[in-house]
Amino acid sequence: MTSKYVLPALGISHKLEVGAKRLVDGVTDPALSSGVFYASGANKLKGPLVDQADIFPDLANPSFQDHANEAIHRFIA
Repeated sequence: MTSKYVLPALGISHKLEVGAKRLVDGVTDPALSSGVFYASGANKLKGPLVDQADIFPDLANPSFQDHANEAIHRFIA
């Protein structure tokens, strides 16, 4: 209830429709690169999508990405 109505009304989170569009854009927008983690800017719960590796450089580490991919596939197997 809080996250659906109160936080968006206070302007500190996205409405459900905005979050859903961001998800769809992440999958279909050719301007966004595969393998990149996009979210709002540093210390923000809403706003334009930015490459999170600019904030957390470890997100661009191919070795970390490979290990995360392996862990996920072990979990779902």
